[in-house]
Amino acid sequence: MILTCPTCATRFVIDPDALGGQGRSVRCGACGNTWHQQAAAPAAAYDPPPLGLDDVVTAPLDERSRGRGLAGMASRFAVWCMFIGVIGSIVWGGYRYRQEIVNRWPVATRVYDFLDIRVRAPAGYGLDVPKGTIRARRASENGVPILVISGEIVNNSAKPMQVGRMRITLLDEDAGNANELRSWVFTPGSRTLGPSKRMGFQTSISNPPRGARAVRIKFITGGGT
Repeated sequence: MILTCPTCATRFVIDPDALGGQGRSVRCGACGNTWHQQAAAPAAAYDPPPLGLDDVVTAPLDERSRGRGLAGMASRFAVWCMFIGVIGSIVWGGYRYRQEIVNRWPVATRVYDFLDIRVRAPAGYGLDVPKGTIRARRASENGVPILVISGEIVNNSAKPMQVGRMRITLLDEDAGNANELRSWVFTPGSRTLGPSKRMGFQTSISNPPRGARAVRIKFITGGGT
């Protein structure tokens, strides 16, 4: 408790309990003035009224809370920057190395087709003739021996493709070191083949080489197999 001398205005600290309940005489140590000092009235307990619906409770923000808030914001900002950086790197890598990606995973070509990003389709993608659909049979026409080749053309891409010319090659064996015996160009028809659609084709050649044992088909335009 702080007391002030009424004569010289000197202020000094006193223990409130020293005044007792009724107060007591005190003397100023500076000027010697004596007076009766009443004890301080006990502070009444404060019972705050209940909050109404429109009341707003605010509290001062101490420096530590502010520091923690700023640190949290900086941490979240750093995480978002890292996330955006990772996504940007993936997008950049997907575009920069798009050819290597489709060469390893041909199905990714569908994604680039959808995004209208130019990429060279790998072998077997786009227009393809699955080997399981190829059939060869010998026949004769007006007494001339012929070899009839048939099969199915499949569009493996995600967009319509124009069916163009095909090169049919007869081989002496079905192996990597096979020799080409004869080849010809065949156009199955100028038409568009839709995504994941297939169409049949048939072509023939007269006087086929007797040693033909296998067939290889290449698309000159539109795809490859």
